[in-house]
Amino acid sequence: MATADLPALPPPQNLAEPPTLQPMSWVGVDVGVEPPPPRPPWDSLPAELLARVFSYLDVQDKQSAEETCVWWQTVADDPALWCTQTFCFNDCSSLDPVITWCRLIERKGHYLRDVTLKIEQPFPARAWYMSDGVQRLLAHISLHPDAQHVRSFKVSKLNIFTRWRLFTLSRKSILAALCNFFRSQKSLKVVTLTSCRLSADDGARVLQALKYSLSRYSIEQLDLREFFQVNYRATKGPRFCHLMTSSFLRLRELGVGAQHVDDNFLKRFTQDSTCSKTLRHLRLYLELFRLPARPVSNATWRETRTACPLLTVCVQLDSCFPLSYVRQFLVPELPLDKLYVLWPRSYRRHRDKQRHLSETLDHVTRLYHPTLTCFRLRSLVKSSPELEASVLTLARACRRLAEFKITLKVSPTTAQRLKEELCTRRPPVSVGLFPTSSQLARQRNRPAGS
Repeated sequence: MATADLPALPPPQNLAEPPTLQPMSWVGVDVGVEPPPPRPPWDSLPAELLARVFSYLDVQDKQSAEETCVWWQTVADDPALWCTQTFCFNDCSSLDPVITWCRLIERKGHYLRDVTLKIEQPFPARAWYMSDGVQRLLAHISLHPDAQHVRSFKVSKLNIFTRWRLFTLSRKSILAALCNFFRSQKSLKVVTLTSCRLSADDGARVLQALKYSLSRYSIEQLDLREFFQVNYRATKGPRFCHLMTSSFLRLRELGVGAQHVDDNFLKRFTQDSTCSKTLRHLRLYLELFRLPARPVSNATWRETRTACPLLTVCVQLDSCFPLSYVRQFLVPELPLDKLYVLWPRSYRRHRDKQRHLSETLDHVTRLYHPTLTCFRLRSLVKSSPELEASVLTLARACRRLAEFKITLKVSPTTAQRLKEELCTRRPPVSVGLFPTSSQLARQRNRPAGS
């Protein structure tokens, strides 16, 4: 090959000057740009921030975080991370979660203060795991010596095992475990037993367990909403009245269905009971299928106000009632302090629902505007000008309001008037004007430019 056919060599570069790098983009990263500073390691975070991160983890993840290093174990041993526990029994297919919870009680039982049992509707094939899990958990808390200082206990929907005849024995075992749990506790203050729908005998067993436990000297708040079955009326016999008037010594707040309260019960509970001097708040739940046969009379409420001048009453209306019945229940001498109204939707007689709600609000405004401090309304019916006028009149007349929250389809003009009326008061009022679910769906589907 001839020398003339070879290609010419490039000129030599000056090696004293380093070549300049041009910034170029490759997979979204600039080669010529300096990388960001490294993030601080997890072990250098303050204990408060790390504990805040751990508070969002479940039980199993917290236990895994404890085994990471000594620093994480020290931070995860904070009592605030373990004092409140919620045990969810949602379609259990095995007992593995219950075993994990029992190990947690063995290690952190001395921190346990607030316990909540959430029981959901299971499949029939998996109901045995759920019933056995509830029994084991309650029995483990009862037998552990360090877990006998629970302050708050909440449970609901204990009636799910009554729908199958095969689980009658499981229902009795769960009630026995619940009674043993109450007897083992020494410092319960808040007990919430809602949507249990127990029979008269089963409900009496649970209340007797509370009566003969050491917590009878410390219980301050008791909520028994839908504690008994639908057709049961505690006013038919003296057993419920005797248990409630002789069991609790420091009870300050009681929540019970309105069908279980009559003149005799109210007189004995506020005048002759062991907690007549400490009772401060009574919450009554009024539902459509659980109406009292004889509402408390106006004279009985007058005697009650004389015997307990500091007693206040919270009424929760969970259905649509005509004004004739509202007048029988909401009498002038009722010391009403809080009112919660849940007005359901009805495709039939829609205008009647609006009229009933408007008349109820006018009745409340006329009788209780000097004493009402809290008002909540959740209505699924479409508002009318008369209904909006009733809501606005209630907000203007009740000068002691500290909380005013409604979920209603009101016009923008009415919403603006409510805000101007309530937000300028001193002391300030906690105002909440929430749209309904249909309004939220309409706002999401609305175009961006509209």
